[in-house]
Amino acid sequence: NFRKTENRKHTRGNFRKTENRKHTRGNFRKTENRKHTRGNFRKTENRKHTRGNFRKTENRKHTRGNFRKTENRKHTRGNFRKTENRKHTRGNFRKTENRKHTRGNFRKTENRKHTRGNFRKTENRKHTRGNFRKTENRKHTRGNFRKTENRKHTRGNFRKTENRKHTRGNFRKTENRKHTRGNFRKTENRKHTRGNFRKTENRKHTR
Repeated sequence: NFRKTENRKHTRGNFRKTENRKHTRGNFRKTENRKHTRGNFRKTENRKHTRGNFRKTENRKHTRGNFRKTENRKHTRGNFRKTENRKHTRGNFRKTENRKHTRGNFRKTENRKHTRGNFRKTENRKHTRGNFRKTENRKHTRGNFRKTENRKHTRGNFRKTENRKHTRGNFRKTENRKHTRGNFRKTENRKHTRGNFRKTENRKHTR
């Protein structure tokens, strides 16, 4: 056990030099070598084609889910189709400037000031909880479009990273793992740990 550390270059046991663990698949493989590892610690910049929660936002171009890029919704007929493409659509979102002589539900928007129905002026929808409430008023709405900067206390996937201080999950801040006895406890706190990684300078009287 006490062979000089600097001579343990080719020893495969617990004390092999860290810088030689390049191809070791265990817990202490160098982080910069985890490029193709699909586990929790794969480099973020390599998650380009991963369909999970952490796929790069700029790669979600063709994803039809909630986070598809807005500028790519051109031909989607749903609620978020680009307004400038609704020219010939006879449905609810026909261009306002074409509603001139329609006496029904599509009377010009500027005349709907006091109408409480679906087409009330957008600027009056301040307290309307429906789909078109002003984005800046969605502060306390827990749905998909709540402002990101308000997700401070939301425990879901998109909670701000800097608020994960006390979360014991995979993404807890490294600098907060001081007293965690697991694999990633800070090395400088292992002073009295009798396990494999106790500080070398404390091995004085160990037989």
